[in-house]
Amino acid sequence: MELAEGFIICNASMKEKILKEARTIKNYIFLTQEELHKRLTFSLKPNAIFQLMKHYGFSYSLSQEYANAVSKLEDKNYSNPKLDSMVSVLHYLKENQLIEEDPLFLFRLKQFPVTFIDPLPTKEYFSLKKLTEQYTKVYEVYPQDKSYIPFVYEFKTILEETLFVMNQIKELLRKGVSLNDIYIVHTDEEYRFLLKRLSRSYGIPIEFDGYKNLLSASLIKQFLEACKTLPDFQSVLNQLDSKNILYPILVDILNENEVLNEKPLECLEFLKAVLKNKKFPQKKYIEAVQFEGESVLFDETDYVFYVGFNLGNSPKISKEEGFLNDKDLLLLNLSTSYEKNEIEYNRLKAWILATPHLTLTYKRYVKTESFLPSLLIEDMKLDVVKNPKLPFGYAKLEDELRLVGLYDLYLKYGQWHEDLEEYGIAEAKYKSYDHSYKPLPLETMQKHFELKPLRLAYSNVKLYFACPFSYYADRILGLNEFKPQMAARMGTFSHAVLEDSYSESFNFLESVAKHKSENALESRDEFFFDQMTSVLRNLLEFNFQHEQMSQLKTIEREAHVEVVKDTYTFEGYIDKLMYTIQDDAVYAAIVDYKTGADIVSLDNIEDGFHLQLPSYMYLLSKYPPFAGLKLHIIGLYLQKVNIVIFDHKSDVEAQMAKKFMLEGYSVASPKLISMLDPTYEKSTYIKSLGVGKDGFLRYSKVFLESQQEEIITMVEGLLEQASDSIHQGIFPIEPKKINGKNASCTFCKYKDICYYEYEDLKELTYKPFGKGGDEHGMD
Repeated sequence: MELAEGFIICNASMKEKILKEARTIKNYIFLTQEELHKRLTFSLKPNAIFQLMKHYGFSYSLSQEYANAVSKLEDKNYSNPKLDSMVSVLHYLKENQLIEEDPLFLFRLKQFPVTFIDPLPTKEYFSLKKLTEQYTKVYEVYPQDKSYIPFVYEFKTILEETLFVMNQIKELLRKGVSLNDIYIVHTDEEYRFLLKRLSRSYGIPIEFDGYKNLLSASLIKQFLEACKTLPDFQSVLNQLDSKNILYPILVDILNENEVLNEKPLECLEFLKAVLKNKKFPQKKYIEAVQFEGESVLFDETDYVFYVGFNLGNSPKISKEEGFLNDKDLLLLNLSTSYEKNEIEYNRLKAWILATPHLTLTYKRYVKTESFLPSLLIEDMKLDVVKNPKLPFGYAKLEDELRLVGLYDLYLKYGQWHEDLEEYGIAEAKYKSYDHSYKPLPLETMQKHFELKPLRLAYSNVKLYFACPFSYYADRILGLNEFKPQMAARMGTFSHAVLEDSYSESFNFLESVAKHKSENALESRDEFFFDQMTSVLRNLLEFNFQHEQMSQLKTIEREAHVEVVKDTYTFEGYIDKLMYTIQDDAVYAAIVDYKTGADIVSLDNIEDGFHLQLPSYMYLLSKYPPFAGLKLHIIGLYLQKVNIVIFDHKSDVEAQMAKKFMLEGYSVASPKLISMLDPTYEKSTYIKSLGVGKDGFLRYSKVFLESQQEEIITMVEGLLEQASDSIHQGIFPIEPKKINGKNASCTFCKYKDICYYEYEDLKELTYKPFGKGGDEHGMD
């Protein structure tokens, strides 16, 4: 097409087409409509988003919404609260020199005409055209109308639809069509997920975008952690491996957003949002099938497959949602959602008619959800081929998967398919899936722990002994997605108030208000946090009464103990440590607060089960302040901190006190236990503890003081065993069965991916913990 020299306003695809067809060198200056608008008005400086977050306390996404919206405003009073708030943001940006204008551009604009290529008839375009005409001559060029008729195919499922497309691509390649002349248009995540799998099965390279979200990369995690403590970005960068492939990307992000002179901690939330949307570097193929958008103009040599040609997606329906609603857009003289929908409908219709070698496909079902074809099919009176036969012979693995799927339908429902008779499944590996864990090479494990030395805590040691594969999924693969559910937030709230309660300046109402504001994130949380506040008030009173009677007057909270070994570090936090020191000996008890239900047991501890209380015993034996002193562990307990449902037929206070009683194991020595609980003979402080004429009652959970070292040694041995196995990459699917019950899988988050079979279960002998004591049940 012949164009006047000067400014050409078009998209990247049209720019490429113009340059390819140009026979002589022309003085063209290419801009998009958005770029032209910014040159004529203003653009925001790179660090404007961060400064909005910093100044107004906006989230990253809200700051972006404001940044996008202010460019559409005039600096005036709209008598509309939302728009006027945006104008105030515009004033802030101007006052703080976060806006860039290009006055020289107007001089250049007056020297050359502006040609708009195939502009959409939106209000935004007409406004931009009118503004441009104030400075120079404006032309509009529209492509010649064409009337290519596409092929249209309907499929029952999205899998059949994508298999058909891959078969068609395979046929094109057999005919000598270049991979670089084949395009797939209009894909969402579901289509790309399937196409990625089929790309490998068919041996067809497809140019996929890199994965988004750099937050999962170890270098980025290290970077963000350093931002929390170091004073400047140069210090942060000095901590990182500059040879890492992500290092230059990180430096570019800091430079592009002009935050190098800011304090790293203040930039943390901003950088997290930027890195979450940043793509990993991706290898590029010399030849590959490309993904493109619907705005691309294709040539006669191109073959285009448009997938998902369904109602609601083709064309994409704009909804009245987001920061600016239709009423706001009308005030700003911008196109509303219903106007955009009409424009998009006509644009897509014109694009279909202008695209040679176009194949449209759509599905009717995805799982239980049904879909309808696009209205354009009826409007354009297109012929549809419904459920075309999918031939075999293009990809062996996909052929086998299809055939065994048909065979499954036959076995389950008696539905025979003619393809089974024609092809059979003799060569398919039917029901031969090997679910067993394949050991990782020792070199891989060594490299992993060089970068990230092994740290153990009770929770992950428990995982390993319950089933090594669950540890592998959780800690090595990192599949443990953290979700701050209300139960977890309420637990954090309770722990924080209980921890505060032992400070000299403790004020219950102030502590509750502070931690409630940090953890009660939604209005519906209020009721439950109020209920928990009542529980905490009564719990503190219960604890205070019993602590007054106890001889263990020194109370530490959140005592951190770290045991460093050659190959691992074991650490833990003791919620409440109660102790006294007399004659070079420590007399101590441990209390761990629990929101939720926990089994209090020491059964099968030698197999790695129920290690929580023994782990605290081990940590206490390594606690530095107690070094050189003889340690007497009086008790190991959990204290449940849960909302209580009362039976109002009996005394409420008595019921509550019973709920607050410590649950765990006490030393079988009247002399020692009385130091913690003078009421031990018929305890009002410790559940399952009482004394009769023959010693401790049968139901009492006690241990001999002579068993203390035995338990500590056993825990240390289990830690060594877990560390050795983890370093060697031993992660078999091996859930444990005790007393005829599966003790590992009931609450496992990973049972849906391990496919364990009955043969994988390891039967353990039930080993109940001894009641302790001599024939009288006492030391």
